[in-house]
Amino acid sequence: MGAVWATLTFGGTLLALVWTAVTFVQVVDASGTTDRQVSSPIFPWFGTTFYAEIGENGNGLSFGLDNPLALLLLPLLVFVLVARPWRMLHRSRN
Repeated sequence: MGAVWATLTFGGTLLALVWTAVTFVQVVDASGTTDRQVSSPIFPWFGTTFYAEIGENGNGLSFGLDNPLALLLLPLLVFVLVARPWRMLHRSRN
């Protein structure tokens, strides 16, 4: 059951991360900044930095992100909380 919830959490987190990245790129595009890389950490993605660059005259686009820790840590936390592996360790001692 823990794996199912962790997988659903991973999918939801990935979707939210992609939505945030697309929104960040739209904001950079709307600002009119061209030929310069813009980077920013965005709440709630602690430790993750988003990058975007719009080419001259709006031609070309590059974007990316560094250290998407929440993408791995949040599903891991959900797995541990739902699966409760410490129960199996406690039962084997008795």
